[in-house]
Amino acid sequence: MIGALNLDGLVAAMTVPGSINTEVFLTYVTQVLAPQLWKGAIVVLDNLKVHHAERVRVAIESVGAKVKFLPPYSLDLSPIKLCWSKLKQFLRSCEARTLESRWPCNGSCCQLHYRR
Repeated sequence: MIGALNLDGLVAAMTVPGSINTEVFLTYVTQVLAPQLWKGAIVVLDNLKVHHAERVRVAIESVGAKVKFLPPYSLDLSPIKLCWSKLKQFLRSCEARTLESRWPCNGSCCQLHYRR
């Protein structure tokens, strides 16, 4: 699962099978994240290699948003890490061991970090 976190909680979530490479992340940014951004928004990324792709930066900046990177080794500054930790814990509590059994949990787990 790929997602973004704002002051309201988890937004722009997308589930993909397998690992994330530059093409998958670029698809996420252009198709899911960018439509939810606004002029002046700031997208804070950690230092995963795919986050540094020039095409990713261009896609984010094309909607008027800015890209900022966390300093190296700053996991404590990344609130989305806590979000993913809670999500993994929730999926374990659902005992979702296969992709098919996980789908009913996905909608519920996204609500864990959604504030109204």
